[in-house]
Amino acid sequence: MCAKGRHEMTPANVYRRRGHDECRTCNREDQRRYRDRNRRTAGKVICQCGCGSEVPAIRSNGRPQTYAVGHNRRGKPSPWLAKEIVKPRTSHEKAVKIKAGVTACEWAYIGDCLGRLDVAHVNGDEMDNRPENLLKLCRSHHFLMDRGRIDPAAPVMPPFIVSGGKRRYR
Repeated sequence: MCAKGRHEMTPANVYRRRGHDECRTCNREDQRRYRDRNRRTAGKVICQCGCGSEVPAIRSNGRPQTYAVGHNRRGKPSPWLAKEIVKPRTSHEKAVKIKAGVTACEWAYIGDCLGRLDVAHVNGDEMDNRPENLLKLCRSHHFLMDRGRIDPAAPVMPPFIVSGGKRRYR
């Protein structure tokens, strides 16, 4: 039996504290009883946000409480209740919206289309979103155009060899 004579001392129910064995169940019951007694006798306090509402001085977990539920932001809007902030569109998002109607690579006629579609800027200026400056290309053609392997004025697929399972462009 435990020191208080209430529970059987089994290895699962015993822990070593301050040099002697104590009963886990009695300890839990004592903590709960102490917490509840403090909560009942602590009374109420005024919410610190300034609203004037009364809140219990001790929370159910035994810790002190100074704010009513949801009042701890002190006048700042709650991030989960705030409306979504609309960010200004980036240049890339505008370009994608302009070319939204195109569903295939614009250079598919030169062959070897690979990967998903990207919006490419012909003159290389990311901020220039004029429709005549934008092309909807597959990843393969966009990669080659950005690196100067394909001329946008007269697109022709450059020669390549396959080495190690990858294309090597000459």
